[in-house]
Amino acid sequence: MRLFVGLDVSSFDMKGCILDQEGSKVDTFTVSNDLPGATVLKERILGLAKGRKVESVKIGLESTSVYSFHPSMFLHYDEDLKVFDTQVFVINPKQIANFKKSYSDMNKTDEIDAFVIADYVRFGRNQMSIVKESQYVALQHLNFKCSNFSHEVDSSAFGNAMMDLFLER
Repeated sequence: MRLFVGLDVSSFDMKGCILDQEGSKVDTFTVSNDLPGATVLKERILGLAKGRKVESVKIGLESTSVYSFHPSMFLHYDEDLKVFDTQVFVINPKQIANFKKSYSDMNKTDEIDAFVIADYVRFGRNQMSIVKESQYVALQHLNFKCSNFSHEVDSSAFGNAMMDLFLER
């Protein structure tokens, strides 16, 4: 059996949908877009995979600014997931939008987007696109570090205080 995971990633959370090889929903969920949330996601996938004799897991995420970088890298390099021949795909949002047009009765919600991403991966017309260009990795790490800042303080991640911090010499 194969499992297909679709993740709709935002700065705050990840909406997920897991399909089996027939396209039936196995699970839907929401986890935070941080290390604890990614760990819960991993454990959820592992629990489903171990209970169903899964031979492969394919995970798809839309390329959403810097927010899909950390979860995709976490899932790609995880040793426990590698046991299930796990592959992670970061997909151009235009490809998902065009694929979604084939569904005539779907609205735009994060839960539906997660289903569409999982179904897109299930059809297998994707390429491995995990590795980002190295010059952007440091900025992505800084942005991810600061992403919780806006949750804790009533401020924008690109407000005056953050811009002063970025521009400080």
